[in-house]
Amino acid sequence: MKPTLLPRIIEYTVSHNVQHLILDYTCHIEDFPSCIFSCRTLTSLNLSGFIYNAILSHKPIFRNSLNLPALTNLSLKYFGFCRGDDGCVEPFSTFKMLNSLVIDCCIVLDAQKLCISSAKLVNLSILMWDSVPETYVGIYFGIELYAPSLHTFAFTGRYTPKLFGSKSVLSSIKHVSIDLRCYLNLESRETSSILLNWLVELANIESLSFCSNTIKVLSLVPDLLKVEFHSLCTLKSLKIKTDRTSSIDDDMVGFLIQNSPSAKVDIIGL
Repeated sequence: MKPTLLPRIIEYTVSHNVQHLILDYTCHIEDFPSCIFSCRTLTSLNLSGFIYNAILSHKPIFRNSLNLPALTNLSLKYFGFCRGDDGCVEPFSTFKMLNSLVIDCCIVLDAQKLCISSAKLVNLSILMWDSVPETYVGIYFGIELYAPSLHTFAFTGRYTPKLFGSKSVLSSIKHVSIDLRCYLNLESRETSSILLNWLVELANIESLSFCSNTIKVLSLVPDLLKVEFHSLCTLKSLKIKTDRTSSIDDDMVGFLIQNSPSAKVDIIGL
């Protein structure tokens, strides 16, 4: 497709009150016509930047303060988030109707954490970089939640980021999935205590899904089985996904359900 054709297509869709839009194209977001970022009818937006530009020199930046008042579903891949005028990386606060958010292989520039602020956000999925050099700028950042309605949280990545948020916000999350894809090395040892802290802070989880590698990372916490653990008291379902080469330690399962012994445990082979 000619580069000049895409803006015309976008302008056409906006002029016809588009509601659902998927853009997966090798151009930069700053080349999009401005009308797409002030579309009052758009309810679902799926944007994918160009992976090679994201990894190498150019980092497509997702703009702050977009005017999409009807947006309920947003999915972003290969974008960078930067600080606003207040010094915070908080790119979603203007989306007052946002219900579902997917952040896939994105980075945070010039800051230590990404703030996700949305009063109506119910479903959040974050997939971190897992195949780029450790020195790549922006792939390591914490997550701060200002989402009192958040109900479901899915995380996939090579490390466990620090999680920030008020007790009321974190306790509203009922369904959690954690898929860690790191090697069992020094990095995973350092992240194991953060993973344990997640389980402590996400106190009202009703369903928890782990992969076998997540279990192994958690087991790296020093003297884990001797830790006083008072969380997961409302757990009803524990699912552990494993391949044929991995075995699940019964002691680790027992640790997770010690405060909810009636929880249903499913070991799912992949």
